[in-house]
Amino acid sequence: MSAPPRVLTAALPLLMGAGLALASWDAAGHLRAVSVQELVREGSAAATPGDSDAGRWTAVLIFRPLECPAMMAAVDWLNRLSGPRLSVRGLLLVDRSTFPDWPDLLLANQIRFPVSAVAVDRGLRALHQIGGFGTPAIVVFDADHRLRLATNLTGDDTLAAIIARSVQESRGAKPSTPSVP
Repeated sequence: MSAPPRVLTAALPLLMGAGLALASWDAAGHLRAVSVQELVREGSAAATPGDSDAGRWTAVLIFRPLECPAMMAAVDWLNRLSGPRLSVRGLLLVDRSTFPDWPDLLLANQIRFPVSAVAVDRGLRALHQIGGFGTPAIVVFDADHRLRLATNLTGDDTLAAIIARSVQESRGAKPSTPSVP
């Protein structure tokens, strides 16, 4: 057997170094701190280019596929709250490679607001940034993108009234209680 050419011998450490640098860069991107607001912006831009939440409050439901049956009441009132003053978004924490049919889950559970699939680790890191909440969770931002509410009380019917009242009072409108299930 003959020895490998000198070019290959000299290039091997260079290729290994470049591969290591690329792997480190990719890992750093996955470990970087991420915010819920950033995930919502990414999802909004991908789902509805040109659609803006400017001037509106934003309520974000963060959930996993197995939590859908227990969240039907929250989904119903979030569907009803969505309107000119409140944008409702969803972040589904899911591994798209193991659950490629995740959009069917949204149809089956009658989720009418836009939902983006987010890698589980990114979504959990974003929740950790605002206090380490588990899922399902609801996060509300005002029109200036300031965090106003973060809770994992997705089954509490009074939460819909609190969100609606906050949004209405921020606009100087007379508060009215929405119909809740």
